[in-house]
Amino acid sequence: MYWKSNKGSAFDTDEIIEFAKQNGWVLVDSLEYPSGNSKTEHSNNVPDSSHAMTQHEISMYEKFPRWIKSNTKIYRFKTGWVTIEPGTDNSTDINGFVILGNENTEMEIYHVWGE
Repeated sequence: MYWKSNKGSAFDTDEIIEFAKQNGWVLVDSLEYPSGNSKTEHSNNVPDSSHAMTQHEISMYEKFPRWIKSNTKIYRFKTGWVTIEPGTDNSTDINGFVILGNENTEMEIYHVWGE
């Protein structure tokens, strides 16, 4: 899902995290992500393992459509659901992502589950 507001700081991080918590999502961590507006830039700017993302999470993230073109902050959540890497037994329950643009006027939400 994607939302955009013309009002500055429309999306409040504390409210987002509290809403997620009320719906069973547990915040794992957050990380900064540099801007990139093409598929090539996007792939080259995927957060690397130094940010504690698994290869499976990185491959999920690479497939997300990207509407926000500015620098972003990614919040990763355990959702209670499971994502399984196709053809393997590898799974993760860190599969909820909230992405905010650097001025908190844009927000993307992803919940990936299944195989």
